[in-house]
Amino acid sequence: HLNTQVANLISMFLALKDQKANEVMKLLAMYSVYFLPITFIAGVYGMNFEFMPELHHPYAYFFTLGFMLLIVIITFIYFQRKKW
Repeated sequence: HLNTQVANLISMFLALKDQKANEVMKLLAMYSVYFLPITFIAGVYGMNFEFMPELHHPYAYFFTLGFMLLIVIITFIYFQRKKW
């Protein structure tokens, strides 16, 4: 009887520990979803291509920053609706 209780307590402890680890992984995945598209856009613009037509547009920098901000806002709204 005592062995069963000890085994159940150990199982419960391990399940709680796994649940906490899953919450941490979920949080890290959410952060990566925020920064992955922004990092991609910054990487493309950091390559210094000569023939990028948008580079010659006077407001291309602000459009790019606005697009990055829009991605973050849309991702935030998506996560809010999913209740994450």
